[in-house]
Amino acid sequence: MKLELFGEAVDPRRFALVVVLPLVCLGAAAAVFAPPGLWRLAGLLFLALPLVFLFVHRPALVFCLLIFVLFSNLDIFVHFRLYRYLLVFFLASFGLAAAGGRRIVAHHWIVVALLGAFVILAIQSAAFARDFGLSARRLTEFFKILVGVAAVSQFARDRHELRRLFLVLAAGILVSGLLPFAVKPPSEGGNLSVIWSQGVVRYEGFVFEANTLAMYQLFLIPILVFFVGIFKRPLVRLFFILAILASIMVLVLSFS
Repeated sequence: MKLELFGEAVDPRRFALVVVLPLVCLGAAAAVFAPPGLWRLAGLLFLALPLVFLFVHRPALVFCLLIFVLFSNLDIFVHFRLYRYLLVFFLASFGLAAAGGRRIVAHHWIVVALLGAFVILAIQSAAFARDFGLSARRLTEFFKILVGVAAVSQFARDRHELRRLFLVLAAGILVSGLLPFAVKPPSEGGNLSVIWSQGVVRYEGFVFEANTLAMYQLFLIPILVFFVGIFKRPLVRLFFILAILASIMVLVLSFS
């Protein structure tokens, strides 16, 4: 079988001379001069290629992974902010899906009008604030929330997708609250210990802030109650009931 390019036969000798031989020379030079860390990185990238090809055309899976990492805070075990790379990968995957014909979910025009009014009021308030720097930071956080709501709406289009989103959220929050009982977090990932003293001993989980951890539990418990109501299998219900009790225990230990 002959190699062909744009309908024309490719000379194997010319292909070997122009393509194969330079690649072999580059590989040999890299083996001699490249640092060992670069080779480890190249090996990890090569092993990750199948997952990349699997996820690149499935933005919903990338979004679920991003949400899980954000709420579980498991990226403290790596030396870089993993969620930032996941966010870039998610944007690329969703952009490819949109270019391929994926429908973009748009809110009702009344909701869009209300959001526009809130944005105008927020910008106007920030423009005349006494502390403009603080106001600008809060305005940025407000815009991030709007972008997050718009992103979530793309993957909660029906009951099935909404249930999947709630499952990912619940899994991430449960991991951040319960996993520190079994796995000690790295010291560079946050505070030096999982529990700290502020008048009383307060449990922080992987959130590293007791009040925020308690807020997560207050957000999680109604979702778990919802799962108890919609799932009919006894073992599944028992699991979510135990998760509710564990979440209440974490809430009590946070002393918040």
